[in-house]
Amino acid sequence: MNNNESLNVQDAARFLGVGKNKVYDMVKARELSSYRIGRKILFRLDDLQSFLDKKHIIDHVREDSPEASLQDAIDAFKGQDMYTIAGQGLQADALVDQLEQMGAGAKRIRRTSYAGLVELYMGKVDAAVVHLYDQKTNSYNVPYVQRLAPGIPVVVLRLIGREVGFAVAKGNPKKISSWGALLREEVRVANRLQGSGARILLDEKLHAMDADPYVVKGYGTAFGTANAAIEAVEAGMADVALADSKLAGAFEGISFIPQQQEWMDLVIAKREDDRQLIRLVKRALADDQFKQTYAAITGGDMSHFGSIVYEC
Repeated sequence: MNNNESLNVQDAARFLGVGKNKVYDMVKARELSSYRIGRKILFRLDDLQSFLDKKHIIDHVREDSPEASLQDAIDAFKGQDMYTIAGQGLQADALVDQLEQMGAGAKRIRRTSYAGLVELYMGKVDAAVVHLYDQKTNSYNVPYVQRLAPGIPVVVLRLIGREVGFAVAKGNPKKISSWGALLREEVRVANRLQGSGARILLDEKLHAMDADPYVVKGYGTAFGTANAAIEAVEAGMADVALADSKLAGAFEGISFIPQQQEWMDLVIAKREDDRQLIRLVKRALADDQFKQTYAAITGGDMSHFGSIVYEC
């Protein structure tokens, strides 16, 4: 899915993690940009991403000012000396919250791991939370940092390790236990957006099997969030989604089939403006209380939390 591709109402609902009626309501209230071709309401991926970013900003400001408007929220962030961290989920949010408690201006923008590294290279963000699997080296993140941010001095700090695998219907009725099972004709996959860690993991595994991705049923339909993909499995719309064990365990109608250990890291640019951010993050990751809080929020293997896995 590219940034200019048209999405229908159902696609938009999946991307935003809301119901179709909510999408219609937001269009009617002009909260969400859309356009029409005939009777069809269509959306651009960039507009949906922009909506999520603005929503994150206004939600943050409204913690202190419940009556703040969207424009109030955007204005509140203008002109501030603020660090921007790209990423998705609690792993990025928890770190941003800690930096704010330490007195640093910080915000999180929702980006896939791949897009976050590209924007780090372009100088649009200061740091990115990533979990990108490289089949050739059987490792995470560093190969992508080397390819996507060439010539940019960076430091890569380890956050958590977690089990990733298949979220399937309770009891695993389709007996999905290996990557090869995804190629079976009767198996439908709830796929994720291009650039997400889950999508790249799937693509790498399919490439290793020399398999045509479009043989996989459901490959061409992307869900905007892991929750939405798992909900599709729980509702019987798909048979399997890639997920981590903690998230899959939150769904009553889901069983989890582990496949491998995944590592999530924080990549920070070593530009002059970001040196203070590196010092602050190292202090935060070395704090025992924050480590305990982070473990409780995110789960996973914390044995290498805060260690430097790559630097150039």
